[in-house]
Amino acid sequence: MEQLISEGSAYRSLYENHPDAIYIMNTQGVYVDANRSTERITGYNKEELFSLPKNALFCEEGLKNRSSYMDQALSGTSQNFEIQFRHKNGDIRDARITYVPIKIEEEIVGIYGIAQDITEQIIARSKLEESEQRYKSLFKYNPSSVYSLDLEGNYLSVNDQLTVLTGYTKEELLTGSFHEKLMPEELGNTIKHFELAKQGLLQYFESSVLRKDGEERRVHITNVPIIIKGQIVGVYGIARDITDEKLYIEQIKKLSSQHSLILNSVSEGIYGLDREGKSIFINPAGAEMLGYDKDEFTGLNSHDFIHHTQADGSHHEMSNCPIYQTIRDGRSRVVNEDVFWRKDGSSFLVSYHTNPIMDQGEIKGAVVVFNDITTEREIMRAKELAERTAQVKSQFLSMMSHEIRTPMNGMIGMTELLLDSDLNEEQRSYVDILRSSSESLLSILNDILDFSKMEAGKMVLKPAMFDLRELVNEVMELFMGQASEKGLLFKAVVEEGVPNLIIADPIRVKQILVNLIGNALKFTEQGQVTVTITPVGSNDSDNLSLEFSIADTGIGIPADKLDELFLSFSQLHPVINRKYGGTGLGLAICKQLVELMGSSIFVDSVEGAGSVFRFFLPIQTVQDDCDE
Repeated sequence: MEQLISEGSAYRSLYENHPDAIYIMNTQGVYVDANRSTERITGYNKEELFSLPKNALFCEEGLKNRSSYMDQALSGTSQNFEIQFRHKNGDIRDARITYVPIKIEEEIVGIYGIAQDITEQIIARSKLEESEQRYKSLFKYNPSSVYSLDLEGNYLSVNDQLTVLTGYTKEELLTGSFHEKLMPEELGNTIKHFELAKQGLLQYFESSVLRKDGEERRVHITNVPIIIKGQIVGVYGIARDITDEKLYIEQIKKLSSQHSLILNSVSEGIYGLDREGKSIFINPAGAEMLGYDKDEFTGLNSHDFIHHTQADGSHHEMSNCPIYQTIRDGRSRVVNEDVFWRKDGSSFLVSYHTNPIMDQGEIKGAVVVFNDITTEREIMRAKELAERTAQVKSQFLSMMSHEIRTPMNGMIGMTELLLDSDLNEEQRSYVDILRSSSESLLSILNDILDFSKMEAGKMVLKPAMFDLRELVNEVMELFMGQASEKGLLFKAVVEEGVPNLIIADPIRVKQILVNLIGNALKFTEQGQVTVTITPVGSNDSDNLSLEFSIADTGIGIPADKLDELFLSFSQLHPVINRKYGGTGLGLAICKQLVELMGSSIFVDSVEGAGSVFRFFLPIQTVQDDCDE
C-alpha cells in the first residue's frame, strides 16, 4: 500500500490533482492518505483529517450503511452509495462515494475512497422534483380541462376534467385529435387559433365541444405554445366549460323581456350589465336618453361608450367608476351628479344609483337607474347667452372690420404710390417698413375676422373647380423671396395620381397652405421646407382624398406643448413670440377650416429637428383634357 502512494509513484500526480476527493483507508477504516480535493471538499487538511475520530465526518443516520459498504469492500466488492457528511464549517453536505478494495499480492490491505460533493445536484434535483410535482398537481387537479397536443393536433396528455367535459375516456382521447371533438361549424375557427398558437402566439377564443353522448357544450379555450430549447413542439390547451354561464345570461335576457312592461312604463333610464360590464338590457327611456336603439346598446361595454370621460374632460378610469366598483364588491351606490355620453358624442348631466345583480350570494352584474338632470331651462339660457354673445362679437368685429380696413387699405395704397415716386434710399426704406407693417396688421385683422366667423358658425365653404397645381405654384411664388433670403431649399412635390382639376374651396385651401408654409419658413433658419401632395384612396369622385404635408427643418415644437398648438391665441413661449411675432390664431384657423372641410390636421415634431404638418382634403375630381 505504501508503494501506491509513495512520492515516486507514477500515479501520484494524477492522485493529487484529481477533481474528486480520493483517500486511502486501512482495514480498520483509519485514513492513511488523502489528496488535495479531499481537503477542499471536507475543509480539513490532512493532519486534521487523520486525527479525527473514526466516523466523525459522517452524519449518524448514515453510519450503519457506511459500515456495511466498508465490510463489503473489504470482502472484495466495490461499493457505490450516497451519504451526508459534516463539513469543517458545520454545514451538512451530500456526497456520492465509491469504495474500491486495495489488493497487494492478492491480499486486501485497505480501501480507496472516491467522493464527489453532490450537494448542489441534490438541491437542484429536489427543486426539479418539486416543480414537476406542482405541474402534475396543477395538471391533474385543475378545475379546467387541461391537455397537450402535438403539432398535428393529436392529444399527448389529458387531465381527468377533460374526460368529464367530453365524456370520452383518456384512452379514447389519446388515440385521436381535437378535430373529432368539436362541432363541425366550429372546426375552422378552432384550427385557425391552433395554427396561430403553433406560431408562438397566445390564443383566447370560444368554441363548442361535441360530447360523446351528442350533447353540445360551449367552452372558452386558451392555447399556449409549448417551447423546448427555442423550438415550438406542441400546444397546451386549457378549456373552461361556460355553457351554464351562457345559459344564465340567456335567462337574464329572458327575465328582462318578461318584465319589459314594467321597464317601459318608467321615465328613468334603466340598464343592466354582466360581470364584464357589457350591457344585457336597457329600457326605452334609457335608450332614448342615450340615443341608442335597444338592440344596438345590448352587448356594448357601457364604460367605453357612455361613461368614458368626466365633466372636466379627463379620462374616467374604470377602476374609479362606481358602477364597476358595485360589480366587484356588490355594494349599492348613489351618485348625485355625473356625466353620461350619448351615441352622437354629446354629454348630459345625470344622477344615478347602481345595485348589484345577485344570485345565491354570487354577483352576476349590476343594474343602473339614471335621470337626466340637465334642465331645459338651463340649456336654453346657456344657448341664448351664447347666441347673444356671438352676435354682439360678430357685430363689433364687423364694424371694426369696416372702420379699420378702410384706413388700412388707404395706407397701403399710399405706400404703393410713394414707392413709385422718386425717393432716396433712406426714404424708400421707411416706406417699405410702413407698407410691411400695414400689410401685417391687415393680415392679423383678417385672421381675427375669419376666426370670429368660424366661432359664430358663419363661415361657409364655396366649392369650385380649380387647377390644384396652379394654386400650389401661386402659393410657392409668394414665399420664394423669403426662402431665398434665408438660403433655404424650398420645393413642392405633387405625386403621381394627384388630379389637375378638383372641386373644393380654393380660397380656403390657399389660406391653409399660406398659413402652414408661412409658419414653416418663419421658424426655419437653415435646411429646407418641402410641400408634398399625395393621393389617398381610389381615384374616383366619391372616395379620393389628398394628403398635404408641409415639412421643415426648423426649431421644432417641445413635446409638452403639442397639445396647445392648435388652441386660439396660443403662443409656445414669450421669447419665441417676441422673436417671430404672430397672433397665435393661424394654426387655430387652419384646424377649424380643415374640420369644416370634413377632415383633420396633425403634427409630428421633434424639438430642434423640425416639424411636419399634415392634413387631408376630401375632394371631387374633374376629368380634363390632359387626363383623357
